[in-house]
Amino acid sequence: MDTNRWKEISDLASVAAETSPEEREALLRARPELRAEVESLLRYLETDSGPLDRPKHLEPSGGYAGRRIGAYRTTRELGQGGMGVVLLA
Repeated sequence: MDTNRWKEISDLASVAAETSPEEREALLRARPELRAEVESLLRYLETDSGPLDRPKHLEPSGGYAGRRIGAYRTTRELGQGGMGVVLLA
């Protein structure tokens, strides 16, 4: 998909996401060549689409809870990713 087409799809999806169902239908009817992609993008955006959209309520981590790091005492792990850990301290 070229960048111009992607921009059209994302712009239309952005507008459609903020409208009523009737207005959304009218917008999509006016652009039938983009409808399938816009509807797919809207479905994706309406679901939990990534790890940041599904916050974990983690229990205190045995490895980090209560440890001191400089002037801070860690309470629990908030999350982790490919290159680090986020702690509540």
